[in-house]
Formats: sequence, C-alpha cells, structure tokens
Amino acid sequence: MARRHRSETPAERPDEAEDEVLEVDLHGCAPSAAVRKVERALHSARLRRIGWVRVITGRGLGNKAQKPILREHVAAWLRGDGGRFHGVADVQVELASGGGSLRVRLRNAR
Repeated sequence: MARRHRSETPAERPDEAEDEVLEVDLHGCAPSAAVRKVERALHSARLRRIGWVRVITGRGLGNKAQKPILREHVAAWLRGDGGRFHGVADVQVELASGGGSLRVRLRNAR
C-alpha cells in the first residue's frame, strides 16, 4: 500500500523540502506485480500532485536464484516508455545497508 508523508531530510534535499513523497513497498512482489503496483502509485501521485515517489525494493534476494532482480527490473521500466507514459522525469537508486529504494521524480510537480 502506498503511504504519503513529508520529506524526512530537507537539509539533504532542499529541492523537495516542502514536497510530499508517496512511498510504495514492493517487498514480496514478483517483477510483473511490482510494475503494476508502481503504475498505480505513479497514477495516484500525479492525481494528488505529489512530485516524488519512493519505491522500496529491498535487497531483492527473495527469488530462486537469490539474485537482486526486482530493483533493476523496476528501474528499467521507470526509465523506459512505461515510466515516460506515467510522467517520470528522473529515477535515482538509493542503496542502504538493509536494502534499497528508487527515488522517482515526476514531471510537472509543484
């Protein structure tokens, strides 16, 4: 489920200090289901005029091969035609010790 909250670190990202961020958690999703969930989150963000979406992918090791495939699959979709159709302007990978996420900036944000 997507969650809406204020930016947590405005000092690090002054460009989004007043912007809201919509979060979508993809833990446990297969790549195709993850893309559908991201599509819904992007649509919701654009309707609510939210300029940023954080896509939480985690480490992505929950597959048979135990290799991270989810983040790369979703990032490729966001940077491709699907993302452009849904208003994606930029995608940045954020890695943390426990997993990772993608920061997605939408066009025509406030």
